[in-house]
Amino acid sequence: MNYHRMHLVEKLQVQVSGFAGMAIVYFALWRLFEPANPHAPFVLLVAGGLRQMFLLVALIIAVAAFGAAFLAKSRPHGVLLASLLTALGVSLRSPMMRGLFWSTSRSGIALYWPMIAELLILAATLVVAAAIIDIIRKKMSRALPNAAWVDPLAGVDAQKLAKVGESWAASPAHGGLIISKAAFKVGSWRPLAAGALTLAGGLVLLRVTLQSSDRGQIIFALLASFGIAAMAVNQLMPARCTMLIWISPVIAAVLLYLLAAAAPIPATANGWINYPVYGRITPLDWITAGCGGAIAGCWISARMHESRIAEKLSELPGR
Repeated sequence: MNYHRMHLVEKLQVQVSGFAGMAIVYFALWRLFEPANPHAPFVLLVAGGLRQMFLLVALIIAVAAFGAAFLAKSRPHGVLLASLLTALGVSLRSPMMRGLFWSTSRSGIALYWPMIAELLILAATLVVAAAIIDIIRKKMSRALPNAAWVDPLAGVDAQKLAKVGESWAASPAHGGLIISKAAFKVGSWRPLAAGALTLAGGLVLLRVTLQSSDRGQIIFALLASFGIAAMAVNQLMPARCTMLIWISPVIAAVLLYLLAAAAPIPATANGWINYPVYGRITPLDWITAGCGGAIAGCWISARMHESRIAEKLSELPGR
């Protein structure tokens, strides 16, 4: 399979499976995750929805494992992206956060610490899903080398990459989702700097894009902010995309939840109006749209790098 066809097949696999999964969840399966109060947002630990929380964790892991095995021609980042697009169907069904503010007597840190706990559980689920994808892909590459996705840069001679000014692509940290020792051997500052810059850039862009607490606005703002930040960072500072990039929205969420918890909220019937917009994002939104956006940025950027490098290599004399 030539390079351009491989990219096309990967793109179709990720997009078709991701949006198909989202549609199935949005139209058919979403009630499995609905809290007892139909007007409350999908903030499950606050509402005591342990069963729904378990099902949500199971959904993310199951879809990731399925995708790792059956989206054979897609890179691991694409598989994880498709998994989060599927879970995004649950986020899109969630009512606005004001339903939670109306129905609970909690406020401040008493309201936000269960949300932080839920966020960390979902973040851990995402890391587990990524690890499962990496494990399945490693086994597939050994058992079915012709069927599994192969990094198109992995077999390129390091000297050729150096000739075209892309020596970073010879990094041994190819393809995987979980950060490894190999990533740090190339230059320990790069993964850390990429994660920090994605976090900072995502927060700055979120300040611009998050203009209301409407559900569509929140999803768009998270996807766009962290997607653009991750892609821009990876383009300006080329490196293998590691989990420090796509987990950065979780750090942003914790910081903003703590800020929201410190906001003064009057103890009146309409006091909920004073909750800041960034305090009205559900933990699931941060994972599906925030982390999903960052992964999408990594995925797009990696494909852009590969296209550019392939073009440069094709121009080398005696290739």
